[in-house]
Amino acid sequence: MSAAPKPNPADLFDPMAIAMLNRHSPGIVRAAFGDAVSRAHPGMGLRDAAAAVASKTGGRSEIRAMMTTDDFLKILSDTVSVSALAAQIINYPEILRISHETTYEDFREKESVQGGLFPELLPPGEGGEVQYGTIGERKEKTFAVIRSRMIEITTEALVNDNLGLLVQPALRIGETVLDGKARVIVNRIESNPVLSDGVAVFHASHGNLAGAGAALDVTTLSAGRLAMRRQKDIDGLRDIGVNPSFLVIPPELETAAEQLLAAITATSVDEVNPFSGKLTPVVEHRLADPKAWYLFARPERQMSLEHGTVNGMDDPEVRTEAPINRHAVITRVSTAFGAGWIDYRGAYKNAGPA
Repeated sequence: MSAAPKPNPADLFDPMAIAMLNRHSPGIVRAAFGDAVSRAHPGMGLRDAAAAVASKTGGRSEIRAMMTTDDFLKILSDTVSVSALAAQIINYPEILRISHETTYEDFREKESVQGGLFPELLPPGEGGEVQYGTIGERKEKTFAVIRSRMIEITTEALVNDNLGLLVQPALRIGETVLDGKARVIVNRIESNPVLSDGVAVFHASHGNLAGAGAALDVTTLSAGRLAMRRQKDIDGLRDIGVNPSFLVIPPELETAAEQLLAAITATSVDEVNPFSGKLTPVVEHRLADPKAWYLFARPERQMSLEHGTVNGMDDPEVRTEAPINRHAVITRVSTAFGAGWIDYRGAYKNAGPA
């Protein structure tokens, strides 16, 4: 399968912003956007950008252009945004892959409706009459929350062409935004909230919780896979055969998972590894419990968790301004993110040995 094409930041941001990131961190530009983007935007500093702006605005001095023109503030804002985007592309958390991505229209509760299977097709009745059927459904609610922080860059740092004071925090912004999202997902997993049916996500009555916690091995993994395969549709009548694709584990179980999922050259039937190449390990350092492990289906096959941002807002949203009462540039970074469970059938938990 060919790799997904890298996004072209020139479609979103001022070329000088990309050039400033390329001067500070050319390796990050190449890794996030590709060699062609790096070559097309030779590195430039803050003073270089200010000089370019000054030449467009009637020959103002570089310092005056830095502090008094909206064009320069826009370039600073774009530099923060493109740096944050690059960091997000490079550091995308694996845990987000287990969750279905959606969009929130606003900050009110979003009602996610899960429909059941189409009713079983039956032979026509007498006179060729086709019978009506029904499709079961369940509803769960999630909502988005806005989170923001501000950073300040002094006039002295700008005039001194201290590009690192702009780009380095911006790179951390991208990492922090993703870390916050991943922590929300992990919180939803470990908090095991109650769903609309009045039962916790992982519960014996949902058929997705091991009866007794046990170490990760072929036997316990087989039991988890079987439980997911035997999950029934919302109407409770038909097996839906959920296929686990991700094994979510804390770092303490990483080596055991690698051994369990490794391909081996078998010399007998007993030595065949039934899980070789069947599951993708997701090592999640934010998980607090060092013993518990989880199975998740691909969200496009069977949804369980859902996450998303508010429609119409950049992710993150960056605003930069120069307040009249400060010799500094203030940048505010915001993200509006929400996540929650919409169904239990795509997940399984084993609490591990006592």
